[in-house]
Amino acid sequence: MGKRMAIAKATSWQLLGLLVTTLITRLYTGDWMAAGELSGILAAVGFATYLFHERLWERLLQHRMRALNGNAVGAADARGWGYWNGFRAAGK
Repeated sequence: MGKRMAIAKATSWQLLGLLVTTLITRLYTGDWMAAGELSGILAAVGFATYLFHERLWERLLQHRMRALNGNAVGAADARGWGYWNGFRAAGK
């Protein structure tokens, strides 16, 4: 997944989360201002955490692809499936 797609995905997810969090916090506190403030903070932290998480997984995938490079592996093996099935099939 490219950086633009990751940002678009994170943004749409956070907007939905912002709406849900605001409504739940409003029901809990009875105060729209407190609900908006808390939801904004949670959205910012969640957005940054999501982007970090996506980048970490992307690096792990790239690392695995480099480690498997040179072996007779298919596209599915970049995700690890063929890699582990190959070991099982070879009796290793």
